[in-house]
Amino acid sequence: MVKKNKGLLKKIGCILISASILLTGWTFFGSSISIADGDTAIVDEVLNEDPDIIEEDVEEVAEPEEPEESEDVVDSSEETTEEATDETTTTFSTDSLELNSLPEDALGASLASTNDDGSYTADDGATYADSSMTELVKVPKSVGTSFTVPSSVTVIDAGAFDGSDVKNLTFEDGTKITSIGTHNSWPNTGSVDDMTYVSCLGCSSTSVVVTYFQELQDAGKFIEINFDNSGTTTTFTITYDYTLLAKDGTVLRTETGVSNETVVAGKTPNGVTATTYTDANGVEYARMTDLDPDLVVATKNTTYTYTFQATTETYEITIIYQLNDADGNKVKDVTATKLDLASGTTPTYTADSTYTDGTTTYKLTSSPTFEKVTADATYTYVYTASSSEEEGGGGGGGSDAKKYSGTIVGNFYENDGKTAIGTRQVGSFSQAAGTTVSAPAVDGYTAFGTTTYKVTATDGQTATFNYKRNSSSSSSSTKKFKVTVYDEFYDQTMTKKIETKTRQTDTYAQGDTYSYEPKTYSGYEFVTAENQSGTVNQDRTVTFKYKATTGSTKTVTNSKYTITAGANQKVPSNVGTVKITCDGPLDKIVAIKVDGVALAQNQFTVESGSTILTLTASYVASLSAGDHVVRFEYTDGWAETLLTITGKTTTTVTYKVSSDGSISSGHTKDTTPTTADGFDSRYLLCLAIFLLGAGTILFSKQKKLEAILAGERDDE
Repeated sequence: MVKKNKGLLKKIGCILISASILLTGWTFFGSSISIADGDTAIVDEVLNEDPDIIEEDVEEVAEPEEPEESEDVVDSSEETTEEATDETTTTFSTDSLELNSLPEDALGASLASTNDDGSYTADDGATYADSSMTELVKVPKSVGTSFTVPSSVTVIDAGAFDGSDVKNLTFEDGTKITSIGTHNSWPNTGSVDDMTYVSCLGCSSTSVVVTYFQELQDAGKFIEINFDNSGTTTTFTITYDYTLLAKDGTVLRTETGVSNETVVAGKTPNGVTATTYTDANGVEYARMTDLDPDLVVATKNTTYTYTFQATTETYEITIIYQLNDADGNKVKDVTATKLDLASGTTPTYTADSTYTDGTTTYKLTSSPTFEKVTADATYTYVYTASSSEEEGGGGGGGSDAKKYSGTIVGNFYENDGKTAIGTRQVGSFSQAAGTTVSAPAVDGYTAFGTTTYKVTATDGQTATFNYKRNSSSSSSSTKKFKVTVYDEFYDQTMTKKIETKTRQTDTYAQGDTYSYEPKTYSGYEFVTAENQSGTVNQDRTVTFKYKATTGSTKTVTNSKYTITAGANQKVPSNVGTVKITCDGPLDKIVAIKVDGVALAQNQFTVESGSTILTLTASYVASLSAGDHVVRFEYTDGWAETLLTITGKTTTTVTYKVSSDGSISSGHTKDTTPTTADGFDSRYLLCLAIFLLGAGTILFSKQKKLEAILAGERDDE
């Protein structure tokens, strides 16, 4: 039988082998490999090639082709084996070769190095005195806005951060820091927008780190410090004083500490919202809004002064004590007090029954008659010294008699004289035995019942008088303040706050006393109280703290508020910021918690409408994959939602390797496939292997396959 197309199968085998080589080349050098794949071995091989070698010749030489058989030859075992040689050459070039998705770790080894001067530049980009990294020398601008001081550092050199852009500074172990040098141009905190956040968890208020940055706060720098293991946020006390003007603009006086406010560092105080003010004398004032102070973000304890002007004519009433000797001769005048009263009002004043000046005791012998105020006026109480006869008898009330000390206590009642308000000290005395102490005047109240007390020959005695609120005393004539009672609930270790509950808010007149008791809650036990009792002279808060009993995780209030936007989100960790909105009022927000941990101020922002929470991109990126509970805590309720963090989205970055071995950036695109067109390059590799095997079989078994196809022999 005559064979046609002798060597055809061998040629097909060569073609298949060549195709497999081309596919292999395309797989390794022409495909787009995602950063997420982590298949970097091929890229490393190319990078480590000698850049001077820009071409590689791959030759595949076929076996010599057998000559055609003679028609006379029947015995196949005698066939000649000499064959012609087919030569195929395939050339690859790395000129402008694209390497897709080159991982950063493939670009080189660690950046850490020892410099010529012996200093050490670490992988974090900062320079240290040596490789022990105990002394931080310089943080360059290239590190960006965030930097973490390693736990190995004990000393920070002067000017180490000068010139840097660091706004978020974290200490791995700030308790090891022994000194921080002076910095001239850092932190750059010219406004609240340039706020620098310092986190030194584990540090105490006396740590070097905390005291260093608190001094900068006191100097007016916008810095927030989070320290100790609970993530304490720095707060400041903002005090509000009132300057009172007469109707004609004359300054009457300044009342200090009318109210105060606790403000988180970096936040702007709410300020005073009242537009009118009534002093203890019943004079009404209107707030002069054009003189309001400009409120700035809190960086230290600050006092603001508001100006109020009387809406009616006011006049100064002066109360004088005229002291006379036993013969009625005037010794001197003593100004007891001055009152600012509105025109048309009638002054009221209760003078002491006795007055002691030095070693002489005077008794009240004459009181003035008050009239309606139409102008400035002076009223005089006359006191006369005891006669020598009085001094010599009856137990010794003379100037040389021994004096005994005591306190004056008032029991206060509503104007019905029956409803008790509270008890507090209203004065003290040091007088001779046998002398009389009268109930001192108390603004807004009148003494009733027994109003005098006879001093005994004992020290530490107490004179007690009863007072009832004046019927005319109301919110318009007496300062009123609020006392708010909170119950706080903690876990068994008192390290994690579970809930804050507002128990009640009561209104008191200035000078009133208050007292509250802890309550009983199922699953909790009382631990301690803050400001449990006291005298009212400003708005106050009372806090009772409770800890969970063994095995208790019960909360004590129900969810009152609702998530209105952004509930149950599922986002990749590199999504950026995340917004969640709750219908709770912003002015009642207590804390934002994730998985039960209160967030630091630099991890979120909130704005009104009702409460719009924005988690920062850096914080979202720090969350582990999975479900997280985001909780809005208010003074009177809470709301929760799930935030699910998925894997990161991938970004394909293309690099080009030129013939000289240099790498330049190419294009960038978001992708999850492993090839540029969405096809997995490993499929091409499998196909190449298949073609290589098929080609090899055809190439090496040509003679046998031809015989089979010709039907001249059996397939063994």
